Amino acid sequence: METEKTPQFTIIIADKPEEEALASIDSSSSSKAAKKQAEAKHAAEVQDRVKSIKAGQEKVYPVDVQSLYAEPNPTLRTKLIATVLDACRGEIMQRTDAVIKEKYGRSRCAIAEDCGMDQTALARTLNRRFYLPMDSCEKFCYKYLNKSIHELFFGFPKATPLPRHLNFLGQELDRLNGSGSDGAYELCSLYMLCKEIFDRDEDKFQGSLNAPVVEGAAFAICRERLYEIADGVFSIPEEGAGRVLSSNVRAWIRKIQYSEEANGTTFAIMHLAIEYQTTMDYLLVRNYVQVGDICYRDEDGSEVIIKDRYARDIFGMILQMSEKARTEFIRQAWYRLLFK
Repeated sequence: METEKTPQFTIIIADKPEEEALASIDSSSSSKAAKKQAEAKHAAEVQDRVKSIKAGQEKVYPVDVQSLYAEPNPTLRTKLIATVLDACRGEIMQRTDAVIKEKYGRSRCAIAEDCGMDQTALARTLNRRFYLPMDSCEKFCYKYLNKSIHELFFGFPKATPLPRHLNFLGQELDRLNGSGSDGAYELCSLYMLCKEIFDRDEDKFQGSLNAPVVEGAAFAICRERLYEIADGVFSIPEEGAGRVLSSNVRAWIRKIQYSEEANGTTFAIMHLAIEYQTTMDYLLVRNYVQVGDICYRDEDGSEVIIKDRYARDIFGMILQMSEKARTEFIRQAWYRLLFK
C-alpha cells in the first residue's frame, strides 16, 4: 500500500501591515536616489565639456545643432549652447575678414556705413570679437558674403522651414510641380494670380539690399515671427518651442515681445533658432526666400526642399505682401486647389 505525499507549503504573514508599504517606499527612494545620481553625473559631464570648449580643446564650428537641441535639461542646454556659440565667434571673425579682404576693394568703414553700422564697428568686429547688430545682418551677409545669415553664424546652410500656416500650401505646390503638365499649368496660373495681387498691393513691404538699413526693422520682424510660431501651435511665444525653456531664454523672448526699444542681440537670435529648430533668416529677414532654400515638413516630419522656381517666387511674394493681400491670395489659391 502506497502512501500519498502531500506537498508542504510555508506561509509567511507579515507581523505588521505597514511593512509592505515601507518596502515600497524604500524601493521608490532608491529609484529617486539613482535618478539624482545619474542627473548629477550628466551635469558633471556637461560642465566638463563646457570647460573643454572654453579651453579650445574641442572644435565646435560648424555647429552641431542637433546635439545641442537634444540636451534635455533646459538650464544645462542654455549654458552649453552659450558656450558653443561664444566659441564660434573667433572662427567666424577669421573667415569673414578673409572674404572681405579678398573680394572687395572698399574700405571696412564704407561697408560698415552701407550696413547701418558705426564706421569703426566693423573693424572692431573683425579684429577682436565677431558681432553684428540685428539690423545689419541681412545686408552684410547677403550682399557682401553671399551667404545666408544662418550659414555665416552656424557654419552650414540650412533650408528655412515654412511656418505652420504655410506648410500645407508648400506641400500642395510641390505636388503640382510633380504631377505632369496639368500640375505645371496650375502652378503657373497660381503664380500669375499671386503676382497680380502682389503688384496692386500698395501696402506691401519694399525690401532691397540696396536700400538704406532701417533701425529696428529686424527686431520687429523677430517679434512677428515669434507670434507666428506661437499661433501655429496655439500657444504663447514662451511655450511655442513645445518644451521647457530656461529662465534666460524665456527672458529673451519676453524682452523681444514687450520691449519698446530694439535692443536684441544676434547671440539671443542664434539661441532661439536652435530652440525653435528654424533658421536665423526666418527670425530676422522679411523675405527669407531671396537667398536660402525653403522647405515644408511632410506628414512624417521630414523636411522637403521646394525647388520649383514658381513655387519659390510665390512664397517670396507672400512674405512681402500686406496681411490683407496675403489673405486674399491664400483664399483664392485654396479655392482653386480644392474645387478645381
